[in-house]
Order: sequence, then structure tokens, then C-alpha cells
Amino acid sequence: MSINKQPFQVAGFAEASGGGGASGGLLSQQTFTSSGTWVKPEGCTKIRVQVQASGGGGRNWGHASGAGGYSEKLIDVSEIDEETVTVGAAPATSGAGNSSSFGAHCSATGGLAPSTRGGYGGVGTGGDINVRGGGGDSGGNISPYTSYEGGSSYFGSGSHGYMTTNVGDASQNGAYGSGGGAAHNGYTALPNPPGGIVIVWEYA
Repeated sequence: MSINKQPFQVAGFAEASGGGGASGGLLSQQTFTSSGTWVKPEGCTKIRVQVQASGGGGRNWGHASGAGGYSEKLIDVSEIDEETVTVGAAPATSGAGNSSSFGAHCSATGGLAPSTRGGYGGVGTGGDINVRGGGGDSGGNISPYTSYEGGSSYFGSGSHGYMTTNVGDASQNGAYGSGGGAAHNGYTALPNPPGGIVIVWEYA
């Protein structure tokens, strides 16, 4: 489980604390890049949750994968002390992405791997905002060959495609939840994109 927790001071928000600070301020933020448990910090009464599923895996044969869905929700946690966080892991090569969720409050499905066309994006559900991930580009095995980019997620562009084969500069390519790119024809599938991510913003 990977969690990054830190205090924040943001313009427009009063600094808040559990010991008498101004009400309504942003207390802290937790970032999950793998599954775990969110534990409410002292003084927190509301949270904003961002849930991003993982996209489909890197491909060959000219059809790229879709990005994972995204869901965002404001939640009153005055009666909640902790919640299960599921983060969609990085996908298998040429496979579909994995779902992410924040308890039963909101969730998102993984991006799909392609078959005869670019893969469809996953979908967000349960949130105040629900976004479908971008679809993967689709190319044919016809010259001149093009790059086949994976679908874009809420957090950014998908992995770029490559004309010939797997290369090192593609190994860290793509935003959280984006779709994997594809090399044309039967060359080695490109590396998989990062997995999903869940971000929890904590307010007094």
C-alpha cells in the first residue's frame, strides 16, 4: 500500500486544525497508489474523493487500449471513521484495466483492451461527477504505419504508440489510469501504463 499524507494551506481556505482552527478549511490529503484503508484524521468532517481506475494494457497489432473511468464525490464523514480503498493495479499486457473504488460511495471500471478496434474507456459510477475514460486509437496494418496512442484518463494522456517495437523510452509513459499504446503488426507489445489512483482531500 502506498499512501502520501501531508498538510495543506490553499489560497481561499482558512487554515484548520482539530484544536480550534477555523471551520471548513482543508486539513490534509491522502494519496493511494495501491489498495488500503483510509482513516479519518482528527477534526475531519467532509472529504472530496477522486477515484481513477487503471487503463488497459500495452498492445501490439496496432490497436491501443482504453483509459480507466473516473468518479469524484463529496462525502460527509462525520459518522465514518475509516473506509476501504481499492486501487486498480497496473493491467496485464494486452489485458483489461482494473476497477478502483472508495468503499460503496463511488467507483470506476478499468479501460478495455482492444479486439478489432481501439479499446473502450471504463466508466465512473456513484459520484457527483462520473467520467468515461478515453478510447484507444486504432490503426491498421497498412503502410504508412502510425503511432497508436492509449486513451487519455482524467489525469492525462495515454501511452504513445510506436511504429516498430518496444523501446525503453516508452516504459514510463502515460498518466495514472491511461490506456496502453500499441506497436503495429506483430512486434512486442508496448509496456503497460501506470495503474489507478485514489486521492482523498480532507476538510474540517
